[in-house]
Amino acid sequence: MTLADELPKLIKEFEEFAKIDIKKAARNLANANVFIVVDPRSSRVFPLYWLLHLRGEGKSLSDSKRSNQSLKRFRPLLTQLGYEEISEGEPGFSDAWAALLEACRILGTVPSKRNGRPDWSGRSFFIRLEASRAAEYDAVAPEYLVSDASLLEGLHSQVTTNRYERDPKLRKICIGYFTSKDGKLRCQSCHFCFEEAYGSIGVGFIHIHHVDPLGNGQLERLVNPQTDLIPLCPNCHAMAHRGTLKGSNPRTALELAAIREYHRK
Repeated sequence: MTLADELPKLIKEFEEFAKIDIKKAARNLANANVFIVVDPRSSRVFPLYWLLHLRGEGKSLSDSKRSNQSLKRFRPLLTQLGYEEISEGEPGFSDAWAALLEACRILGTVPSKRNGRPDWSGRSFFIRLEASRAAEYDAVAPEYLVSDASLLEGLHSQVTTNRYERDPKLRKICIGYFTSKDGKLRCQSCHFCFEEAYGSIGVGFIHIHHVDPLGNGQLERLVNPQTDLIPLCPNCHAMAHRGTLKGSNPRTALELAAIREYHRK
């Protein structure tokens, strides 16, 4: 039986076990370092090593210790199934971490502490590519074509938008470049930090703004993540594009700051 066939069964076994021995299931989840995320929006997060432990003959979640498993062996298999491993600061991490917090809350626990380090340090998640991208929404002012019926809430209307592919590696480099020496990621216009405001669920969350938007009619192009991209909070990101003509450059971070300063007077 392949891992693709086994995973749903292993996940179901963990869910059933949690109904029988919630304390043991909570301990397994809270102490884990590597997780598999079925859906970050439904808090279905599971300790990967314990799931792999169940693959052994006669193994159970009731065992006092799990057997050692080589992640190196299973990583390519999970990749083949459409999963990618994400760590702190990478796209989707904040949503995966928030899903873990909620999964722990449901079981009446919290992730184990990290001896002076943030609780999320050293933890990683395997998450399906499409779920990761959907969770970490990073829009750049799409052009919407909607019918007049959209003025009435609840009515069905058709929305058409162009989708431009983004390279998650560029986002990661951009975030690394703009992260301050104290390890905080701030909006480069208003300096808002989601981690400072929201704690662990805000870690790594930010919009990455293209100084020259992808939707300006260009074909593929080289992008320098240190000069062509900039982290902005959702508010500043929206205001950078709001009211600008299609094809024109959005407002810069400094222009947004100047506008805010003017209206404070």
